Amino acid sequence: MLSDMDGSAKWQLKATLLDSKGSVQDVKFAPRHLGLKLATCSTDGIVRIYEAIDVTNLSHWSLMEEFEAHKGAAACAINAVAWNPSPFEKPMLVVGTDDNNVKIWEYNELQRRWVTIETLQGHKGPIHDVDWAPNVGRSYYLIATASKDCTVRIWQLESKASEAKSSGEIKAQTASSSVLSVVNVWPLEAHKSEVWRVEWNMTGTVLASSGDDGTVHLWKSLTVPSGNQLTQQWVTLAAINTSS
Repeated sequence: MLSDMDGSAKWQLKATLLDSKGSVQDVKFAPRHLGLKLATCSTDGIVRIYEAIDVTNLSHWSLMEEFEAHKGAAACAINAVAWNPSPFEKPMLVVGTDDNNVKIWEYNELQRRWVTIETLQGHKGPIHDVDWAPNVGRSYYLIATASKDCTVRIWQLESKASEAKSSGEIKAQTASSSVLSVVNVWPLEAHKSEVWRVEWNMTGTVLASSGDDGTVHLWKSLTVPSGNQLTQQWVTLAAINTSS
């Protein structure tokens, strides 16, 4: 943002990134601890990571990495991407695609490339949006996904380090990778049509979702009795009708 002679503020175009061969579906800045980086995803099936090496010169962004987020005979659009915000973990991205799956990617330092470490399956339609909850005082991850199947899903995952042998052309190399396991999945079915957006609040305790039904739902986790036990459930705090 710059200032005119009269002191009024205006926005100035600093850079245009032209590498995508399809429609760019999502862009997300990396968490602060990773530097000034930007992840993009597009209908050409590629996730690209850019970095402004000199933060004082925003006209120059270098394409640092790119990877094909969906491997198969047919092209598959990548619709959404989100960073793991935790400063205590390796760089991770969650990616949502048209093939109904959500994949978690991690940057492997030894292999010097992004590798898939987990696939989240359960949606029955293309993934429209993903969001990784801020990790405030939790020992696990929360990821929210929105889909054409009219549902929101909240995935609880836990992590542990493991030594895994790499595959492909560098089979002999040993690489340290994270292993994520899905502990819980909560399908949320309050929307009556396609769900397009999900976003966590700053503490990762409240989730907002919006869809084609003209409503915004706010969700929060509560402990509720179930038989003789207490279980964790995500319930609607409020439903805002934006079409009325």
